[in-house]
Amino acid sequence: MQKQMKILIVDDMPVYARIIGNVLKRIPGVEVVGTASDGLQALTKISELKPDLITLDIEMPKFDGLEVLHEINQRGIKTGVIVISGLTASSAELTTQALQLGAFDFVLKPTGTGGMAANSAKLLGCLEPRIRAFAGARNIILPNSPKPMQANMATRAATSQHADLVVIACSTGGPAALRTLLSQLPRAHSAPIVIAQHMPPQFTQSLARNLNDQCPMYVVEAANGMQVEPNTVYVAPGGLQTRIVAKGRQTYLETSDQNVASGLRPSADFLFHSAVEAYGRNLLGVVLTGMGDDGRRGSEEIVAAGGTVFAQEAQSCVVYGMPRAVVEANLAHQILTLDAMAKAIFNQCNKPSLVS
Repeated sequence: MQKQMKILIVDDMPVYARIIGNVLKRIPGVEVVGTASDGLQALTKISELKPDLITLDIEMPKFDGLEVLHEINQRGIKTGVIVISGLTASSAELTTQALQLGAFDFVLKPTGTGGMAANSAKLLGCLEPRIRAFAGARNIILPNSPKPMQANMATRAATSQHADLVVIACSTGGPAALRTLLSQLPRAHSAPIVIAQHMPPQFTQSLARNLNDQCPMYVVEAANGMQVEPNTVYVAPGGLQTRIVAKGRQTYLETSDQNVASGLRPSADFLFHSAVEAYGRNLLGVVLTGMGDDGRRGSEEIVAAGGTVFAQEAQSCVVYGMPRAVVEANLAHQILTLDAMAKAIFNQCNKPSLVS
């Protein structure tokens, strides 16, 4: 297995390129092989240096990050991409498109007022786990990396329980996975879907808008007080928690800035817990690609209530973290490729309702 990761920095602002380079040099096993100041130069250097990964500024003159990604895809280049994004509406829109084009993940450019050292530490804290996750996905063994684990592939006995709501957890690789999954579900899918995708504010709004443009079902960013309607997909807003609340025969979405132990907002575990309270056994939890184990505790609650859990299988995941946590805890009723997931969800939501 490869034991050194080669990274190319692509940024049109020299100050940011230097900051990123200094940060990357602090990660054991990482070698910065060069820098590029625009997209065209990046493509030339990718061809020459053959980096494993590039950090890609999304907004550049002449030839921007999206054009670089299009070319990488068109040419079949295997180099991975982590987008370095600004926290603006324009950057959020472009970054969301980049993730749907196959970028591995993104981090925000440091904008804090704590000085260079604080900004660098913050960037390191964001970049290092993503680089380690990418290394794991590419079989690159960096120093201090945990040993690869063999995932338990056992599943629980299949359930015939009808699902009236689908809750989805995803993180790294999620935007592209969601586009693939939702594009295969018909407009008249019936059961509503609520998604906890780990993203900052503005980015989830862009994600919902892009998915709505590309998928048959109506997709919207969740907002406080929204009624949960059939044939609708709700994307939990970044920076907030989303809870499902039953009021009589109707269910509603409530958002808040509540903190949870994981520090994630939105948290899939938080969403799943509220969904169990509102729907009980008539609930389907789906855990897709992502780092960490968000969704595992929520899946435990779904199973305990008599509901159903699906997990994405390893090979189709960008990062096999969140679904692996569910599979290894023996919580998955089915372990599915992304291509098989839509049909399985549709079938689960269209089973005959059982008499209580």
